[in-house]
Amino acid sequence: MGSTWFAVDLRTINTNVPCIIVKGSNLLAGTNAGNFMTTDEGNKWTPINNGLTNYSVSSLTVEDTLLFCGTSSGVFVSIDNGANWRFTDSSLGNRFVTSLAEGDSAVFAGTLTGVFATTDKGRSWMSLDSGITYPAVEMMTTRDSLLFVGRRGDGIDRYVRTSTGWYYIGKAYRGYPINAVIVDDVNLYAATQSGRIFKSADGGGIWEPADIELADAYSFCFATYDTILFTGTNLGLFFSTDRGVTWTNSNEGMKGYGIYSIIVHDGFVFAGTLSDGVWRRPLDEIMTAVPNDRRVIPFHFELHQNFPNPFNPTTTIKYDLPENALVTIKVFDVLGKEISRLVYERQRAGSHSVVFNASNLPSGVYFYRLQAGTFSNTKKLLLLK
Repeated sequence: MGSTWFAVDLRTINTNVPCIIVKGSNLLAGTNAGNFMTTDEGNKWTPINNGLTNYSVSSLTVEDTLLFCGTSSGVFVSIDNGANWRFTDSSLGNRFVTSLAEGDSAVFAGTLTGVFATTDKGRSWMSLDSGITYPAVEMMTTRDSLLFVGRRGDGIDRYVRTSTGWYYIGKAYRGYPINAVIVDDVNLYAATQSGRIFKSADGGGIWEPADIELADAYSFCFATYDTILFTGTNLGLFFSTDRGVTWTNSNEGMKGYGIYSIIVHDGFVFAGTLSDGVWRRPLDEIMTAVPNDRRVIPFHFELHQNFPNPFNPTTTIKYDLPENALVTIKVFDVLGKEISRLVYERQRAGSHSVVFNASNLPSGVYFYRLQAGTFSNTKKLLLLK
């Protein structure tokens, strides 16, 4: 499985690292001892804190050429890659900032008293949380003109950008408080404070578990790279290549198992830990841990034509599931009477098949129907004896 994880540069050892980001060709780590930058893949980290009056950094984000730094007493901005920092407008003030996010020409600050947005590079901030019952924010993520806000009190809220600004449009998830949220090209993922991970393919309408194999792991953060989903947990790093259906751990040699931040940069995976600084491992070594029998997950629901067709007396029906679902496959005669129930169970995402045996049926036309979640499709088959 290749070499193991190793800690990079003693400057960040024994520090809490809640955020790691990429700015150009450099890597920045926000810690409880301020910000650090590396230009050589973590071999040497340099403090970049001039102008910061609070070294308890919770989050970092990049907007155009600017760096934004969230702390326990407000947001700072840098126009020179972190060499110098200035405090942003007093309309945000000294609020405890838990999360920063950038999207669609805006920067968002999640705080213990709500969500704020700036569209003028931090010169002014406006509140987006009018009427919100649970204002405290844990983590945020954006996709296109949508902002997803994970609350400490009550699930995930959605905001949308219109021609006149950003507005709250309702809940995407109700229930447990949220540790982390992320969006890939298909799903919205939520790590809850119950210890469970859930995912939604429709932006928060329908949710299902995405942590069947994580057992006692408790997720703190997410990261994506191409089609790989990473999560940092109390038991180390796990990753999934099939959108949370199956997970693989990659913890060989890592001393500090509590991972609070993850990023992939120049062929390495960097993990920021709770108390043991930053660790690094080559991405290709991590991926060698993927078993060869991992399934390829389809992108869409699909019911295939049975084969052979016509048939006598057996035929195979294949179907694709892009996500876990309760699956029902029934066979009907031309009058709509149910002849056989071939499948009725919850199945994992992937490609599946079932054999239909019609040895006790007369020749004729029949129909088979797949129902999986909200998806339904029917096809015709012909039995010739």
